[in-house]
Amino acid sequence: MIPILIAIVVLLFVIIVHISVVSYKDKKAFEERIDVLEDIIAESSQKQTIQSNQLILSDTLSSQLKESNSHLRQTIFDINTDLFSDLFPKKQFK
Repeated sequence: MIPILIAIVVLLFVIIVHISVVSYKDKKAFEERIDVLEDIIAESSQKQTIQSNQLILSDTLSSQLKESNSHLRQTIFDINTDLFSDLFPKKQFK
């Protein structure tokens, strides 16, 4: 009877050790996957920050281009008006 109890205790001890080893391996694999995911998240965050900065720059550039375009249109219109005035002076009516 005692040998059977010793065998059961040894068997349970082996099972506990086996479960502990498998659990440890799973924990390490999980930590490795978490590390990879953290790296991916950090990289994505950096890319998002860069894209956000580019978008802000793009918006700023767009507004500056609109202002410049408006100013250029007005300048070109003024130059054309002056040119037509010089080429075709108003007739003097007597």
